[in-house]
This record gives sequence, C-alpha cells and structure tokens, in this order.
Amino acid sequence: MDKQAIIKRIMEEQEGIIKSLDKVIKLYKTTADIDEDNTLDPEDYSHQAEAQEMRLRYEQRLKGEQQKLSFLESSLHITTDIVKSGALIETDLYYFFIGLSIHPIKMDAKQILCVSEKAPVAQQLMGKQVGDFVTIGDKEIEIKDIK
Repeated sequence: MDKQAIIKRIMEEQEGIIKSLDKVIKLYKTTADIDEDNTLDPEDYSHQAEAQEMRLRYEQRLKGEQQKLSFLESSLHITTDIVKSGALIETDLYYFFIGLSIHPIKMDAKQILCVSEKAPVAQQLMGKQVGDFVTIGDKEIEIKDIK
C-alpha cells in the first residue's frame, strides 16, 4: 500500500471540490455586485441580498474544505500502527482514510473510503491494529495494513 500515492489521490479530489466552490463563490459574487444603476426594482435588491448571503455561506464551506486539504497534507507524514485520525487502513475490500468525509474514490481495483472520525465505521476502526477484525454491515473485514 503506497500511502503517499493514495493520500495524493484524495488530495486531488479535495482540490477539485475547492475549485468547484471557488467557481460558485465567483458566480454569487458577480450576482451580488450588480451595479445599483442597473437594478430596476426592489426585487432586484432582494436577489442581490440572497446572492450575498449564499456567497458568504459558500465561503465558510470553502474555508472548511481548505482545512481538510491542510489535514491531508499533514497526514502524508503520519506513521502509526493503530487506527487513529489521519491513518490509512487497508482491508481486503477497501482502503479507509480516517479524518474527512468525501465521496468514494476508485484506485487500483479498490475503493478509497474517506470517513469522518465521527462516522460509525471510523468509531469501529479506532484503536484497532493489523490483524484485527471489524464488522461493517454484514461483512467481517480484516485490517491488513495501517499507515
């Protein structure tokens, strides 16, 4: 299991999320910055206020996603023999990354499942070591490697 390559693949996905949020923020910024001379009625002002509010919400989300990217960067250098935040776990079926939640990513015939520390599956994995078993759904899965 190449932790560097897997984490970098997760980082690529996270960077894609950040780029998408940037585009949405720019769109809302453009909408919110309508020239007052071009506004025709009070409804235009309400749309402008809505766009400003949405832009602020997306900016908050963007900050959170950027923090996740920083966490991934710091996780590149974590080494561990027990499951904890920032750990990459290999099983027969999946790779699990503990610390952030994004959609499943396909890599080398296995899926990378990124899960938050608060997720039930992460809670089951926390503190486990290589050779331990966990039950996920109706499957008993052995931990093959932890990095």
